[in-house]
Amino acid sequence: MKHFPGQREGETVELELRKHWIAHVNVFILFFIFAIIPLIAYGILMVRFRENFFSESMKLMSAFFFMYIVIITIVGYIKWLNEELDVVLVTNERIINLNQIHFLSREISESPLMHIQDVKGHSHGFLCTIFDYGTIQAQTAAEKIFFLIDCVPQPLQHVGKIMEIKDRYKNVQLIQDAPVVADTFAKNQSENHANEPRKPFFHS
Repeated sequence: MKHFPGQREGETVELELRKHWIAHVNVFILFFIFAIIPLIAYGILMVRFRENFFSESMKLMSAFFFMYIVIITIVGYIKWLNEELDVVLVTNERIINLNQIHFLSREISESPLMHIQDVKGHSHGFLCTIFDYGTIQAQTAAEKIFFLIDCVPQPLQHVGKIMEIKDRYKNVQLIQDAPVVADTFAKNQSENHANEPRKPFFHS
């Protein structure tokens, strides 16, 4: 994602965090249980009672079944979409957390890189170790958790990248602020020198 709504002039996306593909496995398993298995059972029934396929009862059952499949498919798609649209963007200026709460409801929060105090990565368990995914948590200076995103691929490596981006931003800010600090210091020195009482050139 190179561009996003609300992007500032000169702001570039340095890192994009999305969920690991394993986060969608649960959605697929539920869809398989509630849609694919009933569809197979329906096919078996149709073959077994094919002589009564055009009866009114079979037509009514088929209509209800296909309505059920459509509803399950829509619910499964919405569940997948909620997982897919969870994303964290790390730019050269800030961290933006796009959290898809549920269908048609999204929460967007952001924090300047300078306000990020600590970033942690966690990867626990057999599956997390095998497939290399885990949780990333960012905390602000006020000890408030800014974002927490789970099922992130390579969490420890991404934590290092976020801290590297933050340090690079900090160095850029120090370079940009250096002339301002120098001018302020020189101005204060000049004012202090002007306010000092002048000593007479001749002493009695």
